[in-house]
Amino acid sequence: MNGDKAIDERAARWNRRVSVAYEPTPWSESCARLGLIALDTDHASERELRRMLPAERADLFTTRVRHGGQCDVQHLRSMGDGLAGAAELLLPGSELHAIAYGCTSGTVAIGIDRVRESIRSVRPGIPVTTPITAARNAFSRLGVSRIAMLTPYVDEVNELLAGHLASEGVEVADLASFGLNTDIEMTSVPPEAIEAGALELARDVDGVFICCTALRSVDTIDRLERRLDRPVVTSNQAMAWELLRMAGDSAPIEGYGRLLQLPETA
Repeated sequence: MNGDKAIDERAARWNRRVSVAYEPTPWSESCARLGLIALDTDHASERELRRMLPAERADLFTTRVRHGGQCDVQHLRSMGDGLAGAAELLLPGSELHAIAYGCTSGTVAIGIDRVRESIRSVRPGIPVTTPITAARNAFSRLGVSRIAMLTPYVDEVNELLAGHLASEGVEVADLASFGLNTDIEMTSVPPEAIEAGALELARDVDGVFICCTALRSVDTIDRLERRLDRPVVTSNQAMAWELLRMAGDSAPIEGYGRLLQLPETA
């Protein structure tokens, strides 16, 4: 009997309701709500986006898509089957202003149209971007048509990306690569090595593209632009810029290159 009484007393305590009256507070309409579909093996893109996106202007919500780690064309293309399922896990039932699929090479391997269609099949009406489409739009905004490109990829992926950019009217005049084949290797490249690699690229170009969301390049952008005296675009930086624009926020952001400092457009 004493045991039953103790249980009843605990239940009474645990089932007590909070007596504070309150009005539910919705998310602020002034803050962009952005979704990121990152690779399951990616250590860098979410952290880099959070560095660049002002906390008072943007909330970032992340889900993951299975990748497997290998960055050859076959493995990159296989991610396409999981995009809809990953997008479905981005705050179901809640509004988002824009969604990014965070893989530069994967977008080209899968196909831009298929990436967009897969995500929109479960999140209709939400603008979708990718690092490669964001970079292409960034080049246009910056007046860049002839680039030097630094990547971490193997040759077949480099050729795929260079061919895609050429088809979009962007000439890859010089390309250097670390020749790596896994996401873990790519995200292990230190920022100082990325910076040194970019400085080895040809200088007779309109701009430099540091290509891959796995590369930790956020701290190199401003320094490289000062040394090269030309725009430097990175996959994560371009993605952050386009996500904000899609959400209706085009105010400048200092500290991460010319692209994010561009003035608002009418």
